[in-house]
Amino acid sequence: SKPIIDDFKTMCSHGRFLEVKNGYDYEEYHEVNFQSQFTMGYIGNFYGMAVPGNLFNAFSELIEEGRLPRNSRIKIVGNSLKLDIPDKIASNVVQYEAVPHEEAIRISMTEVDVLLMVHKSGRKGVYSGKLFDYLATNKPILALYDPNDVVAPLLAETKAGFIVDEADKEGIKDMMMKCYRIWKNKEVLPRDWDKIRQYSRRNQIQILLDYLSEVFCRGNN
Repeated sequence: SKPIIDDFKTMCSHGRFLEVKNGYDYEEYHEVNFQSQFTMGYIGNFYGMAVPGNLFNAFSELIEEGRLPRNSRIKIVGNSLKLDIPDKIASNVVQYEAVPHEEAIRISMTEVDVLLMVHKSGRKGVYSGKLFDYLATNKPILALYDPNDVVAPLLAETKAGFIVDEADKEGIKDMMMKCYRIWKNKEVLPRDWDKIRQYSRRNQIQILLDYLSEVFCRGNN
């Protein structure tokens, strides 16, 4: 990503860098099914300081306040880190063991209503491969990320979801309620599929191939 490339440039005597994003490698999925219980999902591991404490606290408070139904759920698939889940929502947070990538994508498409990302503010430029895995599922993405980092403009241009600072518990609650209303009203976000397709792995690899072709041609000339 550009912030990381900028870091590299300060350490190197040249500017020959190319940004190629991870991308998604499955067919985009336009059909949207809504769960009988409002269900948010997190697919994969929680890493380092990116722990879901504020996510859990916001979720617990919304249920306690009666703003979210008592049977709302957070489904976590493939995490190996021990999580500190508040007792009040212990039965609402359901954890599953790791599954193959194809199964993780299927779960993202068909078994949740909102796809969660969590990353503590810190080093700039971290997209996470999870973002690209989520992009073409046609499910709202709720990113608990730095609103001034790279994820925010990508979500804005693709119209694929929402972002709120991981440290802003009240902001998280507001965004959860926004996602809940989308589920309750059976709405589908107006994704910009042309923008999303730019982030397919095929298109991202084409950026690399075009660059290598250009370098090769320059070398022969």
